[in-house]
Amino acid sequence: MKNLILGLAVVLATSLTVSAQEKQPVGKEAKVAKENPGKGKKEMKGKSAEQRADAITKRMMKVTGASAVKEPKVKEINLATEKQREADRTTNANNKDGLKVAHKKRNLERETKLKEVFSAEEYAKWVAHKKEMKAKQKAKKQDAKKAKTEVEDEIQEAIED
Repeated sequence: MKNLILGLAVVLATSLTVSAQEKQPVGKEAKVAKENPGKGKKEMKGKSAEQRADAITKRMMKVTGASAVKEPKVKEINLATEKQREADRTTNANNKDGLKVAHKKRNLERETKLKEVFSAEEYAKWVAHKKEMKAKQKAKKQDAKKAKTEVEDEIQEAIED
């Protein structure tokens, strides 16, 4: 009997995981997904520093609404940062903590340079966008953790019965 209940719990957990993965974006999320498929770190994986800098620059220009005149300077900043990050990855290949510190340093340097290029309003838009993306990522992680906990609780209840 316990094996049957445990088996059902595993099937339920699997179906919850599959249905969560198949969730399609709706409304504004769908529009963003169409405009920018494979966004985030997945989009950048396996790309050259130049390609990453281009993608980051396009996103920055779109979010801030900055004039096209500023684009070459922003791209130059992003390219320099991405090349430095590549060097950091090589230097700190076996040191995750060192890599994390190096990336934070590069991001701080980039932000300092961007403040000089963007107007106060444009930079404020960029900072707000970054905060929004960070909040979305945090919520996504919390939702996944909550779903996992619920499934584990259901399995535990099934085992106890």
